[in-house]
Amino acid sequence: MTFSGVRPHVLGNYLGTDGLRRKDLPELRIGRDDVASSHSPALVVVRPELSKARHGYLTFLGEEGCGSLREHLAERLARGEALGPETDLIHVRNVDKPFFRALNVSDAVRTAFQAGGFTGQRP
Repeated sequence: MTFSGVRPHVLGNYLGTDGLRRKDLPELRIGRDDVASSHSPALVVVRPELSKARHGYLTFLGEEGCGSLREHLAERLARGEALGPETDLIHVRNVDKPFFRALNVSDAVRTAFQAGGFTGQRP
């Protein structure tokens, strides 16, 4: 959210059954043991089913966000996880659902805002 400006629902829908997938970053390249992006900022394709207005759109993930995502995916590769086109980008550990629920994303952002002294702010 921070580096691409997407809404919480893009990362994970209300039920945690869909969200941003590897295929939604077409410039992301995943090898056997490394992760790379052919461009920075990287293109992010938000599918219509993840869009609030139900129409697809494009946004970008900046350099810092690309670096964080590469590290996260490289860690998952190192643990032996297979990362195909349908793989969730933001992985929830120790939970049966592959995606965050939008409410959990909003709660985490709200908690971070409050810890930083920003009260009354919305994710």
